[in-house]
Amino acid sequence: MTTYLNRKSILEDATYYRLDPTGISLMSEKDGEKGHIPYSSIRSLHLSFAPSRVQANRYLADIGTSSGKFRLSSERYLGPMEFEDQGSQYREWLRELQQRLLQAGVPVQC
Repeated sequence: MTTYLNRKSILEDATYYRLDPTGISLMSEKDGEKGHIPYSSIRSLHLSFAPSRVQANRYLADIGTSSGKFRLSSERYLGPMEFEDQGSQYREWLRELQQRLLQAGVPVQC
């Protein structure tokens, strides 16, 4: 199973996004299980390059589902003005997600 750890800001806990056989499992680093998103509920996947002053190499993935959307970043928040570039793990996770969506026959709008 492919897992990606992401934290966008000081206001959010770090969350693990694990690709399992039926969907994406979300688990908070602090509180444990947060939810599960079946692959069949994913409607769109939009990738973008969105650098900022502090995050010069930031890429974003907006994943739309039947119940809303969520965003992953290629950089993880560590502390004030401090981010960790996770580009290789981010790419690997997204490639695996795309592969699983294709295997599941889920028509995703890009």
